[in-house]
Amino acid sequence: MAYDPTKPVENTLEDAAEMRAQFAGLKELIDAQQVVIAALQAQINLMLAQGSALAQQVATLTQQVNSLPTPAIVASEIANNSAANVNAVQPLAMPGYPPSQADVLGMVGKLNELVTGLHR
Repeated sequence: MAYDPTKPVENTLEDAAEMRAQFAGLKELIDAQQVVIAALQAQINLMLAQGSALAQQVATLTQQVNSLPTPAIVASEIANNSAANVNAVQPLAMPGYPPSQADVLGMVGKLNELVTGLHR
């Protein structure tokens, strides 16, 4: 029997069967709430676990971001470890065919000038 909030009627004799039915109805309502509460608690536990996993991911990503080099370090590494400016090295003129020993020595000199310019 479902709980009836209109019973017992005031100023009437109490009936034991009716009161038991009322208590049984109240117990059904309480038991039904316990099922809902348990389902909500399971959802909360899942969300807490997901939140914990997300917090760990954020901590890991933060650590990774903090370990990245700064723009100043990147610029310094590029300046210190890239080729030097070789704009001053002039192009070679086309030698005659077959090239003379002077032409070959000129090419070797120009190549050495380029290699030296590329070094830091």
